[in-house]
Amino acid sequence: MKPYKAVQALLVHNPEENRYEFAGSCFRLWSDNHFLTARHCVHAMAAKDIAVLNCLGGAGPEDELIRCVAVSQHPTADLAVIETKGMVPDSFEKFKLSDRDYGLGTPVHCFGILDEWMASQDSERGHGRVIGGIIQRDLLWRDGPFVSMALEYSAPIPKGMSGGPAFYARQPDTVLGMAIGTITSSIVVSEYRDYKNDQTHEIEKISEITRYGVILRLFPYQKRLQDNIPSR
Repeated sequence: MKPYKAVQALLVHNPEENRYEFAGSCFRLWSDNHFLTARHCVHAMAAKDIAVLNCLGGAGPEDELIRCVAVSQHPTADLAVIETKGMVPDSFEKFKLSDRDYGLGTPVHCFGILDEWMASQDSERGHGRVIGGIIQRDLLWRDGPFVSMALEYSAPIPKGMSGGPAFYARQPDTVLGMAIGTITSSIVVSEYRDYKNDQTHEIEKISEITRYGVILRLFPYQKRLQDNIPSR
């Protein structure tokens, strides 16, 4: 399994500049023409303004775009399924959906498209990034209008990887989740207070910032996926 052949860039149309812009990552399960992505990447977008970029290249600019014809957004979770039209290149690969839920401490890899690669379109370098970590805990992740059954990941999720797959380190063809965000927490490690006339005059705090990734659990949403993604 080669993640760069199974994960594609998600694009949305900017009508003011009449061009497609990078919005995140996406991947497939069992259907040739259905891609999973994070709902926040396509939220409020019409299907006609969404496309999947063939990162492996095509014969021309139009061949590089796989057009979206429908989008199904989960009512609460940060999960969306987009349906495309036309032939998807045979070189694209698909993930298997894990038949079991997470385990604490499980080694997991995430893969997604690099935002800087999209900006430069540097074909000489890889277009994706792999990050490694473990599952630390489960949580109900609230982010704006989205409420998702999720997992805390020991590594932060870089920009551009939202919508990309989280798969087992020892089973790279089997996906258990999808990257959707990052938790930022801070703790004060030292503090200095200056007093004048028995009153606080100046305060200086030094904080330690820690960042963790957030992965949407796909196992609890299996029925939703099966209802929205036709089988072969």
